[in-house]
Amino acid sequence: MPEQQEQEVFPVERASSERLLDEVISAFLPVWDNLGGIGKKRFETGFQQRLSELEPGLIANPELIDSLHGHALFAIKLIGAWRELGATLRSGEFQNTQEYLRREEKWLQSIRAEQRRRYIKGKVPGHIASWMSSQIENMQVRLKSAVKYMGQLGEIGALGRTDVASHVLLIVDDLLRSELKKPYAGKRQVIRAAFAGALGLVTPRNIENSDLLSAVNMRLSRCKQLGRTLEGRRRRAAILSMNLMIRSAGSSEL
Repeated sequence: MPEQQEQEVFPVERASSERLLDEVISAFLPVWDNLGGIGKKRFETGFQQRLSELEPGLIANPELIDSLHGHALFAIKLIGAWRELGATLRSGEFQNTQEYLRREEKWLQSIRAEQRRRYIKGKVPGHIASWMSSQIENMQVRLKSAVKYMGQLGEIGALGRTDVASHVLLIVDDLLRSELKKPYAGKRQVIRAAFAGALGLVTPRNIENSDLLSAVNMRLSRCKQLGRTLEGRRRRAAILSMNLMIRSAGSSEL
C-alpha cells in the first residue's frame, strides 16, 4: 500500500470526536422546550368537561390534574416533535447524512481489517497497534449508534398522526395504571378517555362510533394487538427513541 494511501486510511482523528456524532444526530432533532404545550387551566377545563360528560359527578382533584397536566405536556410535545420531524426526514440532507454514515461504518470495517493485516506482517509496533485498534473500535461503536438512531428517525417519518397519538395514549395509560389512587383507582378507563378527548388524541371523526369511551378502548385495543407484531414493536420503539433522543439533546426536563 503506497505511503499516501496508508496515511489516508488512518485519519481516525477526523471523525473520532464524540461531539461531532452527537451534533450529526441532534441537527435533525427539534428542541423539546420549543415544541409547545398547554396551560394547566386550559387543560383542566377541557379535561373536566370531558370527564363530566362521561361520568357526571366525578371531579378531578388538584393532585390528579397536576399529574395529568404533566402527561398532557408530554403528549403534545411528542406529537409536535413527530410533526416537525416529518418535514426534516423527507429532506435530502437527512438522506445524504444517513447514507454517509453507513459508508463511514463500512469504511471503518475495512480500516480495522487492514490494521490487523499490517500488524500480522509486523509493520505496526504492538503498543501502537493496540492503541490504533482501540481508537477504531471506539469510532465503530459511535458510528453504529449513529446509524441506528438515524434508522429509528427514519421509522418515525413513516408513521401517521394516528399511530403516534395511539402510542402516546398507550404510554399514558401505562402510567395511569400505576399512578391512580383512590377515589380514582377504578376510573382509569373514564379518566384516560377524558384525557384523550381533551387533547384530541381520539376524536369521533376518526372512527365510526362517536362514543368517546368506546373509541379510546378500541384504539388502545388495536394498538396493543399491533404491539404484539414485529411492526408494532418497531413503531413503539421508534417513538420512545424519538422521545429519549430529543430529551437528551440538551433540553431541560419537564
